[in-house]
Order: sequence, then structure tokens, then C-alpha cells
Amino acid sequence: MPQNLIQHIEWTTRDAQHLRAFYSRIFDWKFRDAMPGYTMIEGVGGIFAAPDTQMPIVITPYVNVRDLGETEAKVSGTTLTRDTQIDLQHCSATVSQACTNNSDCEAASCPTCQPKEFCLTSDHCSGSQSLVIGCTSDRDCQAPRCKICEPNETCVKVLPASQIFLAPGDSVDLIETNVSLINVLTTPAKVKETWTVHSFNAGDASDGLRYRIQPRPDVKPPTP
Repeated sequence: MPQNLIQHIEWTTRDAQHLRAFYSRIFDWKFRDAMPGYTMIEGVGGIFAAPDTQMPIVITPYVNVRDLGETEAKVSGTTLTRDTQIDLQHCSATVSQACTNNSDCEAASCPTCQPKEFCLTSDHCSGSQSLVIGCTSDRDCQAPRCKICEPNETCVKVLPASQIFLAPGDSVDLIETNVSLINVLTTPAKVKETWTVHSFNAGDASDGLRYRIQPRPDVKPPTP
């Protein structure tokens, strides 16, 4: 489907019949009553009959975009939120069962595991049906790249370890990597990151950091 084109136009009016008659005289449009108060215009949009006088009379265009988050980021003042899940290696359904290979998820090693479980040792999509789909970013878990993924799936990062033991007062660096950002910003972005660690025997802990990202208008975003 072509991107960045108006795909649907919706009229909100207090006199739907008058608006329908007006456009019928001008264009060869086909109208049909989709439901009480709403008239579909095939290939164009729809007419919504405002139920009361408090509702504003507007024309609303709907534009098809490749990535809603990126498009919103181009609008100054937009707030975007995104979660990234980072796991240790564990069995596909029994999250509490650490593993290094598929045999750790079989009945002999894991009495509580379900049949045909397998060990998740690499980055994968978050859906129950798409655990076998490898990924490097959230886009890999969205249409059209992933045909079996459900809407809003994300890429789950898996660390190359099944268990981490820390003595009181000890610490460990779990991640050290570069993060690539697509250059779609038109104004400086304020970023707030919150990191939360969930453990099985020591509770949870959170910490955060704040920083700013400056746009680079001279650098074009990469082609997807």
C-alpha cells in the first residue's frame, strides 16, 4: 500500500442527508448506510451525523504511514513510550526454569515444564506463537516482516547467561552495546529511561537516567 497518502476522509456534520445530496450532484460516489448515523462512501470515506450540537463540525483525513511512532516523533511536543524486555535464557513457557539447551526444558530436568518446550537462547519476538522468530529490533516483530506476529509485539533481548548469582553488595554489568537511532527528529528530544530488574529471590529494583538527543537535519534517515 502506498505510504503517506490520505486513505480515508470523514465528515462530521449535523445534516448528513444534505451533505450526501451535495456530493452526489458533484461526484459519481457510491453511498451506503453502514450503521445508524454513519454513511460510507466507497473508496473515499464516510459521513458521520453528529448526535448533538456540542460536537464540532470537522473534516478528518486519515493518512497511511509506514511507522506511526516515527511520524509522531516528527511532531514537536509528542511523547513516545516504548518498553524493551531483556531476559536471561529460560524455557519457552516455564519462565522460572533457567536453561542452556533444549534438554534443560524436558521432563527429566524440568518436571514442571510443558511438553515440547524449548530453550530461548537468542533474541526473539514476544508473542506466544512467534517465539521462534529471531529479531534485532521491534520492526522484525511487526508486519510485513513477521507474518505470524500479533500487533504491538516487540523484540525480546536475551542475554548469553541462564543464571546470575550476586553476593550482598556485589554488582554486574549486564549490557554494554551501542543503540542506533533513526534520524527523524525535528527538535531536540528529552529522553527518560527507567531500568527495572526483576529477580526470583531478591525482589525488584529500579533506577533511571535522563538525557537529550539533538536532531541531525543534514543526515537523511535510512531506507527501511
